[in-house]
Amino acid sequence: MDFLLIPGAWLGGWVWDEVADILRAKGHKAFSITLTGMGDRVHLARPDLILEDAVQDVQNVIRYDRVTQPVIVGHSFAGTIAAKVADLNHDSTSGLIFLDSTIPQYTEEMQCGIDQWNEKDRIEFLDDVNNKWGGYFVLTEEVFSKIGFDFSPEQKKDFYTRITPLPYRYIADSIRLSSNYTKIKKAHIICTGGGDDPDELLKSGLFGPHKIMDSGHWPMITNPKETAENLISLANSF
Repeated sequence: MDFLLIPGAWLGGWVWDEVADILRAKGHKAFSITLTGMGDRVHLARPDLILEDAVQDVQNVIRYDRVTQPVIVGHSFAGTIAAKVADLNHDSTSGLIFLDSTIPQYTEEMQCGIDQWNEKDRIEFLDDVNNKWGGYFVLTEEVFSKIGFDFSPEQKKDFYTRITPLPYRYIADSIRLSSNYTKIKKAHIICTGGGDDPDELLKSGLFGPHKIMDSGHWPMITNPKETAENLISLANSF
């Protein structure tokens, strides 16, 4: 199988290194995406980057690296990117796995953007973006302490030397999906300490099989072996 691995906020393709090595050792191909302005492409960062730029990054990997019948994996906010890319490639996508991520719904309305946030959160977020973070979305220690609690001191030190500010529209822009999105096979990995209540997610109704991991929001760092095994198991269900 070909796995297309899309990282969440503040991350580059580096975050998948250990997971990708395990997938390849088991005979699969793994393509670790770095979005424009992130990770080793941070020199291309601009505050005016939009979500469509990130979608195009993934589309280019599919085209130029000849990725065939991919299992598309979206972590965190990149669930929106993964869903959009799967929709655009609905006739050649094996399936879609949401890893502790935003989960777009079966609707052709615009969704997942800042326009759908409650007013208080939207105002506070834009105030931080414009007045504290220079047009980007920055990881704070308060947020990290809530969802990165399972990092070792060494992992945290390495993490903080690699994360990069996220162009805010990557998380603020909406996406529109077509009716083809309903036909794509989907699965989920839910992290118990990722910020959302797993029980509430399960009650809300998921779009396919799921795995639950006892971890914070970044299991590809804290438990790459189980993460890779779960990805393979769920991909085999497609």
